[in-house]
Amino acid sequence: MGAFVALILIGVAAIVPVKAKAADRSWGNVDAAQKAIETVAPLVMDEEVDSSAASLIFASDEFIQKPLVVETKITKEETAKKPVVKQTIKRTVQPVIVSQSISPSIHAFPYGYCTYYVSQRRPIYWSGNAIAWLANARAAGFATGDMPQVGAIMVTTEGGWTGHVAMVDAVNGDQVTISEMNYRGWGVISSRTVLASYSAIRGYIY
Repeated sequence: MGAFVALILIGVAAIVPVKAKAADRSWGNVDAAQKAIETVAPLVMDEEVDSSAASLIFASDEFIQKPLVVETKITKEETAKKPVVKQTIKRTVQPVIVSQSISPSIHAFPYGYCTYYVSQRRPIYWSGNAIAWLANARAAGFATGDMPQVGAIMVTTEGGWTGHVAMVDAVNGDQVTISEMNYRGWGVISSRTVLASYSAIRGYIY
């Protein structure tokens, strides 16, 4: 700053010696010196001067740039999604329940026929030919259906108008193994395996 003022004073002395001397004599007077500087300032500015450097020297405090503040955005953390638990539904086959409201009297059937053999394997609480056993069993309180089950009585249309009955001894997929009497001959007990889809089957007594 002192060097720059000295240059201005040298210029003033060279260009206007009279005013310079007056200023020198009255150097103690601050007002006179300020006027001398103002008079010479336009002449000095005509020459090539680094205006950017000068602006930095005389920059006012209000123009000093402040450091940039980087804003940090705070975002809410996403709520963790709860894992979806797949529910599996277990399906169980309900067992056939035989009704207990049955007739107290057990019927006997003549020897040698299919009805006789079945009545020896299970107590029969109804009467009639084999073809009528499904309806008679339901009337006596027994459950009936079309699903083969071990221990059930199979009723078929075999044997003509009287029908035929047999005992279910095994079930293996679509194959049903039965035992019976009077299928291969009167009074003869035999066994065979038929398909569950056999068209002669009318149903089962449980």
